[in-house]
Amino acid sequence: MSSPTAERKRPTDPLVGTLINGKFKIEKAIARGGMGRIYYGTQAPLDRPVAVKVVKADTVNEEESQFLKRFLLEASILAKLQHPNVVTLFDYGRIENAPNGHEMYFIAMEYLDGVTLSERIRDLGSLTAAETLTLFRQMARGLREAHARGVVHRDLKPSNIIIVPEADGGEIVKIVDFGIGKVEREGQDLTRDGILVGTPKYMAPEQFDGSASPASDIYALGTIIYQLLVGEVPFAGSTMAEFMMAKLQKPIPPMREVNPVCESTELLENLVYGMLARSPADRPTLDEVFQQLAYCEEEVFGSNGARLLSTGSRPVATAPSSSSRSVGALKVPYTIVAPQPLLSNTPSSGVSSITGFTGMTPRPMATSARPPAPSTKRAFPLLALVGLLLGFVIVGAAGAFALRSRATATNVPPEPQPTAPALTVTSFVLHLDSEPSGAAVSEKGAVLGSTPIDIKIERESVGAQPRSFQIKKDGFTNVIYAQNDSEVRVEQVVTLAPEPAHPVKSPAHAGGKPAGNTGGRSTGGDSEIRLKR
Repeated sequence: MSSPTAERKRPTDPLVGTLINGKFKIEKAIARGGMGRIYYGTQAPLDRPVAVKVVKADTVNEEESQFLKRFLLEASILAKLQHPNVVTLFDYGRIENAPNGHEMYFIAMEYLDGVTLSERIRDLGSLTAAETLTLFRQMARGLREAHARGVVHRDLKPSNIIIVPEADGGEIVKIVDFGIGKVEREGQDLTRDGILVGTPKYMAPEQFDGSASPASDIYALGTIIYQLLVGEVPFAGSTMAEFMMAKLQKPIPPMREVNPVCESTELLENLVYGMLARSPADRPTLDEVFQQLAYCEEEVFGSNGARLLSTGSRPVATAPSSSSRSVGALKVPYTIVAPQPLLSNTPSSGVSSITGFTGMTPRPMATSARPPAPSTKRAFPLLALVGLLLGFVIVGAAGAFALRSRATATNVPPEPQPTAPALTVTSFVLHLDSEPSGAAVSEKGAVLGSTPIDIKIERESVGAQPRSFQIKKDGFTNVIYAQNDSEVRVEQVVTLAPEPAHPVKSPAHAGGKPAGNTGGRSTGGDSEIRLKR
């Protein structure tokens, strides 16, 4: 037990109990660092709880001088941002009549009574697709506000994301700690030569070279979403060099190989893979992320849930309806190409044409030839659907198969026919070409070559899910092509559409809504795929 003498000798914080600049009463210290402290206080006369960051400025140490500059930069950045998903700044400046004659500065901001996302990950390990999407949209909204104001965060990570419970049972996400942010339009950047800014686990590859842009924040957000779904980050390391080499050289580990029981969807996974592209130019913009995110939300929550998410509410996940649905008024500035089954009453001609949406007119999805699986995940179209539909022809991108009518039963049994031994086909070749040719073909960020190209596909790799390939050529709208299982060689020619007259961003990004049975929509006109047998 401490003696009364020891209690009297315990140092007290000179700021506790004071009123900073006649506005903020300091109640207690809640966090301390080598160069600053954070206090809990109340704002007079509103009696509003606040968090107050304080830093001393009367030093000549270079490290502390840089810290002060970052501190003041954070204040100037937060003053620009007014968004529900970014911590709110109330005031900042020099502390008048600071204790002991020190020169001190403060930032007063909203007090967030919640948990960090890193604590949520520590407690739960991984999150469901529904939980992830709810947080995903809010984090992206906060980033979009920052980017619209010319601000790059540069250190987005779970410990800088605060989850605050709301009275109605929902949760709201707040992005904090813009202390090493960058104001692009004003050229404010505290990075010195040889000094890396950020956290290696979440940094984009280009940040190891000292570069940073809005695409760097998108990479960090993709890393966070990957971690939420899988339970760990895509690239591991114990040193800065190990992280750098992994991100520059290794492919993105497929989520389901890292965690076979992770709850995700093909659409969401492909969106994350696009955000983790090695090159900043290959990552989707935030506008494109939101367009793809809407598809993911509709898949998990249904159309009503997707609308609720835009306000930060937490809808209950429900299985999507088996009825035909369209994508409504969502506009996608790229083309999605999928091997989509078509129903026909006429024999196949051997050539199928698959087109996407044009403009704002939705096209209903093709009716499924089998009942949907009992899952919240929308099944991708198969190239061959073997069912009990008599008299129909089902045409897919890998080929056309006719279902013959059942022969009329007779009393005379058919003569046995000699059968050849069955051959097991374990792989097939996808011959992918484009018009015009010379387009780059990549998969999960890894460049495979340029069109025309032959890609050997192991059938077991597409048994459960299709493989998605990005087709990209300067001056043309990007295409995502999904290939399912096939027993024979597949030949595809993709007609690339010129970029729209006023694209969202130039050059176009490779990100896009992965192929699904809703088809695709392009603001630059239809793109057509032809199947050659």
